[in-house]
Amino acid sequence: MFNCHNKNIAVKVQILYDITMSSANGKLTNWLLADAFVGLPFDRAKPDSEMQRSGIELTLRNKENTLMIVENATAADIDLLTELRLAYLKEDLGKLNDDDIVKIRRDLPDYFKRNLNQDIFCYLMREGEKIAACAFLLVIEKPMSPAFITGKTGTILNVYTDPLYRHRGYAKKIMNRILSDAVVKKLSVIELKSTEAGHHLYQSVGFTDEISHYHCMKWYNQQVLNHDLT
Repeated sequence: MFNCHNKNIAVKVQILYDITMSSANGKLTNWLLADAFVGLPFDRAKPDSEMQRSGIELTLRNKENTLMIVENATAADIDLLTELRLAYLKEDLGKLNDDDIVKIRRDLPDYFKRNLNQDIFCYLMREGEKIAACAFLLVIEKPMSPAFITGKTGTILNVYTDPLYRHRGYAKKIMNRILSDAVVKKLSVIELKSTEAGHHLYQSVGFTDEISHYHCMKWYNQQVLNHDLT
């Protein structure tokens, strides 16, 4: 992202648009870049990999001149995360029965209280006070193997953009942030299930289709599915 030669600086920001800017004296004078680096001069800017490890990232403003950044959800967002999960499930499954909605609203907040930012990491982008887009990263540690040599793997869940904010690049920005964090967390691999509509997005950030000689199989606990827990 950064190329420095004799203090001639070229910066490419790719979030909602591609913009190339330059500065002759190596100082941040443009409002966009000053916001992004909180006033750091270019001659103190870190290489991209160091910036990612420091949690520093470039941002753009939306059409309403509001900074668009990817946030990590906190405990204050748990009710929002529950509603975002329901919104995703309703769109993905087509419908949810009333009993499932009641159970999810009742029990999911407790899951987030116990696991948020421990093994489930939720990423948000806001338009004002409204959540425009989100995605969840579930981190699992397994007995290591050559396929996941650190033993740590990730699963992407709940990639969802509010219909009012689609086709603005928000999901891609969130995915890039997740993959940057995955490097820091030393995850060996991240997996996801993609719809046809989302396939191009995931390919564009580096995901590939997996061809396996294994059969993907599941066992369903019918007692739990039928809500018969007596």
